Amino acid sequence: MGLKESRLYRWVPVIFALGAVFATSSAQAAKWERDIVVAPSLIYTDNVCLTKDDKRSDWTGVALLTPSGTVSVETSRTKARLTGSLTVNTLSDGDLRDDGCTGDSLNDRQKYFPRLLGSINTILIEDWVKLNVSARADQNRVNSARASSNDGLDRNGNTNTFYRYEISPSTSRKIGQNAQADLRYTYSQVLNSEDSVSDSSRHAVVSSVKGEFNPRMTWDVKGRYSNTSYNDDAVNVFTGESVPREDTELKSLSGKLGYQLTRSLQVNGTYGWEWNSFQTFRDGDTGGQAWDVGLRWAPSPRTVVDVGIGDRFFGTTPRVRITHERQRSTIIANYEKVVTFQRDLATYGINDPAEGLGTFSDGDPLFNGGGDRFDADGDAIGGLGTDTSINSDGVIIDERMTLTYVYKGRVGTLQMFGSYSQQTRETDGQEADFTDWEISFSPTMSGRYNLVGSVYYEDVKPAGFTSGQDFSNQAKSEQWTYRLNLSYRMSDRMNLTLGYRFVDRRAKLRLNEYKENLFMIGLRISL
Repeated sequence: MGLKESRLYRWVPVIFALGAVFATSSAQAAKWERDIVVAPSLIYTDNVCLTKDDKRSDWTGVALLTPSGTVSVETSRTKARLTGSLTVNTLSDGDLRDDGCTGDSLNDRQKYFPRLLGSINTILIEDWVKLNVSARADQNRVNSARASSNDGLDRNGNTNTFYRYEISPSTSRKIGQNAQADLRYTYSQVLNSEDSVSDSSRHAVVSSVKGEFNPRMTWDVKGRYSNTSYNDDAVNVFTGESVPREDTELKSLSGKLGYQLTRSLQVNGTYGWEWNSFQTFRDGDTGGQAWDVGLRWAPSPRTVVDVGIGDRFFGTTPRVRITHERQRSTIIANYEKVVTFQRDLATYGINDPAEGLGTFSDGDPLFNGGGDRFDADGDAIGGLGTDTSINSDGVIIDERMTLTYVYKGRVGTLQMFGSYSQQTRETDGQEADFTDWEISFSPTMSGRYNLVGSVYYEDVKPAGFTSGQDFSNQAKSEQWTYRLNLSYRMSDRMNLTLGYRFVDRRAKLRLNEYKENLFMIGLRISL
């Protein structure tokens, strides 16, 4: 058993906890729901190696089997849910060798693709203590700058299977008539299958007392602490020596006042102090005073505009969030500059089955971007995009703009998403830029048919300095992905799916570009 495999056994307590809740709930008056599906499929690709020189006349077939489903249970005190899928395939190292593939894919390639999400929400002590537990297994890229098929086949070794779980007890009590005190502790851990990606853990505590002076004026005092640690030592790129990696500590105390000028208009201000400790290129400047002033305009329940400007140890922190909902459409625009980590950027994304289009902004200990929605770590939920990230086992400053548009009309459903992220690695100040957008359309079709087409674009300019030489331009890449999927409902329990995908990846490094045509046929059978 390898080192990484042994680390994955730390996930067993969470699996046991999920199983225990389901098992004990069966002995109570519980409401059960389940939906189990088996999906065999076959794909053919003309570039299984994901290389520039692969012969277009060579086609490789791979069979896949994907069992998936959802099981949920609800009692008077507990809600639990387990959903997801596990894909296994017939692509072997021998097949890759026969096709002339070389490189990392033949060393420690992932041979399965999990996408699982479990959650428990339960009351431990009535009116006192609640417990939230979540666990996720999924895959991401080891290196955002390298080519990856993103389909679970792991053909070039740039695929990492991660396991993330969070355990978070909390309590909330009223103080007098107009105040409320909240306290939450969260322990989270991220475990990875690839040795080049370090496992990590985090302890986080968030406490707050909030209330109102009068119906127009509200106040909120928050204190936060988090400690993020990585299992692997840091390696000096110049000497090759390994040294123990220091933990990252984020601590802050802040107070916020909000005044309702009119029914739709509020002004707010936050002032606080940070005491952070982590490696930085800013000559030790990791804390100090921090402030934010903002304006919230909500002319209707369907439209909210939240803007503000502030300052922290890394500079000015402007923020904008606009949400506008109509009967058939929704627009969400977001801009923010926050403190985060690769462990969070790489394990929370727009494809998170728990949050849909919502995404997470872990690690930021002070401001919540104008809202009151937090993830299990007590950090702000923002408008982050995909799992692309600069390589770092420390703090990242992420300045990001996102735009989401969804339209559901008579002719069909149109979805558009765009994101631009400029990330700065605090250890050395290197920057990386990530741009991606996607447009998909599904026309309204009568009868048993469903058609979805999409266009996806990604542009990556990674950080890259070695011995004072900047090679980020040489590692720059862009990728276009076109997809078309047609499904036909054969019966109430069986669907037939046909799919096509074309990828055109362009890069200055020859080993990092390729073109691929991929066809898929599959069945979806409900049990």
